[in-house]
Amino acid sequence: VGLVGLWASDRRAGMVGLLLPLLLLPFVLLWTRGGVKDLPGQIFETESAYNYIQVLRQGDCNYLLLNEGQAYHSFYCDGGRVPRVSVWSIMLAAPFFNAAPAQVDNLAVIGLAAGTIPKQFSQVFGPLPVDGIELDPAIVQAGRDYFALNDPNINVIVGDGRYELNRLPGRYDVITIDAYKVPYIPWHLTTQEFFQEVRDHLNEDGVVAINVGRVPTDRRLVEAMTATMLTVFPTVHAIDIPGSLNTILVATMQPTTADNLRANLAALPAGTDPLLIAAIETAAQNLVPAGASDVIFTDERAPLETIVDSLVLRYLLEQGPAGLPGLGG
Repeated sequence: VGLVGLWASDRRAGMVGLLLPLLLLPFVLLWTRGGVKDLPGQIFETESAYNYIQVLRQGDCNYLLLNEGQAYHSFYCDGGRVPRVSVWSIMLAAPFFNAAPAQVDNLAVIGLAAGTIPKQFSQVFGPLPVDGIELDPAIVQAGRDYFALNDPNINVIVGDGRYELNRLPGRYDVITIDAYKVPYIPWHLTTQEFFQEVRDHLNEDGVVAINVGRVPTDRRLVEAMTATMLTVFPTVHAIDIPGSLNTILVATMQPTTADNLRANLAALPAGTDPLLIAAIETAAQNLVPAGASDVIFTDERAPLETIVDSLVLRYLLEQGPAGLPGLGG
């Protein structure tokens, strides 16, 4: 309407107004060409209803980044090669907190992402049945396209972790939970009632392993999670992952001690997969006291955001934004 009025009052100025958008168009196209957050090695990006998703190619490996891109959420190397022990590898050690022999016949994963956890369990324990739950279908599709998430033993379930777990009829030797990316932690996956539901899906000697974020000077989230889990399970162990801001909490259905982990490591037979040996060694070397606070998360009261927000703010004030990568992912 403004251009029409301008044309009526001053045709020369009106012509300039009409041509200006056309003149600017090449610059707009040049400016907007490429990805939203182009990174070296980026081979894919998309935005779903839940996440901004990127896939990076570095060497012969693909890596999954979400949202701010502060941490990897999955990786896959050509041929299934595992280049190093990672936070997901440490979860392989979880069943070895039980007395020997530690048996793993099946697995459930809440927070499947692109499938790194079940792939590593399958490498170590063989193609065991896996039920893997992932909220975001776009992440699952990225897993199929870039992370070889097509193993016949992995049953991929798209949906909310708690809801879908309660629909599954079976019991598991191991349940892993990797859905706590700070600051986006679903509170309903942290409560006493949720862990009661997890317990009801574990076998008699089952274990649950959870990836929890922390900062060097603030363990309140880890301690609250430990306290909550101890209301349901007799023992909780804590492993600080070296070189990261992650702690793996392992809760066991039976009373257990860290001595079991060391005994199982010493008793591993010849020919054991080197990844499992490295995972148990790393876990044993990085055990820390499983301190518990007086905070218990329940469905009625879970002050999760209060803890997480202050944790992040305190860390930013102390370390600055450069220290953020790796907060629980």
